[in-house]
Amino acid sequence: MDLKKRSIQRSMTGFWTTDIPGYFYEDNENDGKTKVYWYQDKTIRGSSFIVEGNDGIPISAENLLLETPKNLEVIKYSNNLLLGWATIELINEDGKEFYFLTGNIATNNNLCHVTISFEYETDKEWAINIWKSTKFHN
Repeated sequence: MDLKKRSIQRSMTGFWTTDIPGYFYEDNENDGKTKVYWYQDKTIRGSSFIVEGNDGIPISAENLLLETPKNLEVIKYSNNLLLGWATIELINEDGKEFYFLTGNIATNNNLCHVTISFEYETDKEWAINIWKSTKFHN
């Protein structure tokens, strides 16, 4: 089997990975704080953050995800110790329309922010599945 054709776990910075097709190109942005993967009309970006509470008190995944957009449909996700939410909106930038998924996945004290842009509405499920494949490795 050609390894480039199947999805593989790729780094999203920190202790986070996401299953991304092997044929996607890879680069860093923001001095290595953001991973970017792209192929044709699809772009995936990921950044992670470690958040610590006062006096070393852990911050729960629920508290890290408190703020959700009020004007968009929110897609929720839960898997073991991970919780998340995402939105998808149609963006018009410089006369070009594309879909944009914004998602957050969290576990205690750790958050991964994922964005996925894609051109065709038929790729929404693909983008949601990419986002849901995000995993935390400690």
